Amino acid sequence: MTWLLEAALAQAQRLTGDATLCRVSMAVYDSGTSMAAAFAQVGEPHTILDRYQWDLRDTPLLAAAARDGQARTIGDLRDYSDPDADYLGALRGAGYLSALTVPMVRGHQISGFVFFHARAAFFFTPDVVTRLTAFIADMPRFLMRELERDL
Repeated sequence: MTWLLEAALAQAQRLTGDATLCRVSMAVYDSGTSMAAAFAQVGEPHTILDRYQWDLRDTPLLAAAARDGQARTIGDLRDYSDPDADYLGALRGAGYLSALTVPMVRGHQISGFVFFHARAAFFFTPDVVTRLTAFIADMPRFLMRELERDL
């Protein structure tokens, strides 16, 4: 799975022309428990981010992305100050300032998320998201196929 995320990061950097986008990770989702868990990542390793688990019901932004199947951006992670959100604090602490979240949907069922992180606030402008649109539309399908192969 890591090789696919490495290829995704390299392609995203090519499409944006910017190495500020420097982390891609994937989380899997279990609808039976409403839990999501970090599964694989590329970029700098991080003890919290690489093993994080959360209840989707406790994360309104991700829950909304899961409901409508649409990508979400966070312009500046410093604007979110939930003291219980270890994940957001860990992202900020690692130097990531903006995020693009892409839900992985199979049929009408959410199966996980792909996260892109950048070291600059407001990195994922409408222009950047437009340049990534076709790429991020296909990426969840490739990741799910690889995940099924690994299981």
